[in-house]
Amino acid sequence: MSGEKLINDMISSYSTMQEYDKLQIPSTSTSTPVSGSISPVSGGSGSITPISGATTPAPESKAAHGQFSTQELISILEIPPHLAVKSTKDAGLQLYYAKYQACLKAMNNMQTKFKEGIWPAPKMISRTSLIELCISKTMWHSHVHKYFKNIADYPQMQIWLEGGDDAPADLDLWGFAKTAYSFNDLAAYLKEQDKLKAKKGKGKAKKDGIKEKGGNDETVGKGKKGEKKGKM
Repeated sequence: MSGEKLINDMISSYSTMQEYDKLQIPSTSTSTPVSGSISPVSGGSGSITPISGATTPAPESKAAHGQFSTQELISILEIPPHLAVKSTKDAGLQLYYAKYQACLKAMNNMQTKFKEGIWPAPKMISRTSLIELCISKTMWHSHVHKYFKNIADYPQMQIWLEGGDDAPADLDLWGFAKTAYSFNDLAAYLKEQDKLKAKKGKGKAKKDGIKEKGGNDETVGKGKKGEKKGKM
């Protein structure tokens, strides 16, 4: 019996040691904050302040550097908002003419404000940047400026493009009706008008030449008659 009791006592002691090993004693060590990461505000309010030198400066005005957003430029240059929208080539000639006029007016406005010292930047924006508010640079050079720059030489077409009350009817001007007239239509119209002008110019020159020639013959004839009278 004594041996069995000894064995039981040993087993009981081993179990007690296992239970003790399972105990976890929490650590009492403390962490140290990073130097300069936070600092309490004087007075003990408990709020924190950013690290010195890590604050983000307030954004400066774009106008101070001559940089503007699209909407700012539209407003400054007094461009009608509905004209400051990119359009396709087939949007219609009257719309493109209105855009063309808006660009010319905006250029004049910018130059005037700059000369008067009220342009909100050290420099004016580029001509290309201004044009691209309404029309792509490629479209401006390939169609808009190309066909509209001398439109004043074709008074009826200019009046029609402006769309006033005195504008001729589509059929009267073009000779055919369309929902929207294109630059191809305008090119054909201008070409035809140039032919008519050239034809009229040749007719007038021929007529003037006949008058001039007739005048010379009459003078010579009178001279010959005079000479004959002198001989007699």
